[in-house]
Amino acid sequence: MLKTMIPAAVAATVIAAASVPAVAHHSFVMFDKQKQMTLTGTVKEFENTNPHAMIMLTTQDGKEWIIQTESPLVLEKVGIDDSTLSEGEKVTVRVHPIKNGSPEGSLIELTTEDGMMMSLGKKAYGELMEQAALQEKAAKKKN
Repeated sequence: MLKTMIPAAVAATVIAAASVPAVAHHSFVMFDKQKQMTLTGTVKEFENTNPHAMIMLTTQDGKEWIIQTESPLVLEKVGIDDSTLSEGEKVTVRVHPIKNGSPEGSLIELTTEDGMMMSLGKKAYGELMEQAALQEKAAKKKN
């Protein structure tokens, strides 16, 4: 019995260890960076959680969209936090749509009715983090 338990335990450990990196982070490769869409609608929810913050958006035609952004840490470094977007707020967003055609996109730029803009643009996909780190480094040199 011990002979069968040890290989099973080892196999379970290997499978568990291999799955951790897969859940720890996912990339933006599922989005078509060659295409852009503009959506107008109402913020249903803003989930500023890891690994990537999400904006749930109900468009004018009643369709529910999931808009993925950068991580909360990256957003915080450029001044975006839990209070940036509120439920019921009217917004216009530019996104890279998901390749499989479902109502999902990766945020490029968001503009609220009062003119506040959340833009990741060319700095999305990790480049925003580099820019924020450089700004932080420059600010520390000044002090």
